[in-house]
Amino acid sequence: ALGAFLAGLLLAETEFSLQVESDIAPYRGLLLGLFFMTVGMSIDPKLLQSNFPVVLGTLGLLIVGKTILVVIMGKLFGISVISAIRAGLLLAPGGEFAFVAFGE
Repeated sequence: ALGAFLAGLLLAETEFSLQVESDIAPYRGLLLGLFFMTVGMSIDPKLLQSNFPVVLGTLGLLIVGKTILVVIMGKLFGISVISAIRAGLLLAPGGEFAFVAFGE
């Protein structure tokens, strides 16, 4: 999956990027569904259940930590506290790339 990501980054910088994007567009939904299905199938429910407190605690720490970091950065750039908190909470969940980066 990481190789496909890097190949996409490299192809985006070529003169063929628009052609590749238009060729892949019809399969976008299918490939996205396949990606999340693969990620879901790689999760071990027994391992998740046996480590549930650790997983929940780590998830909570990541969300709170990322929110605090975004709020601090927002304040440094002059954003109001409420807007900075909203931005922090919206940006707190990890992205899909985290599945790829930390999946192994």
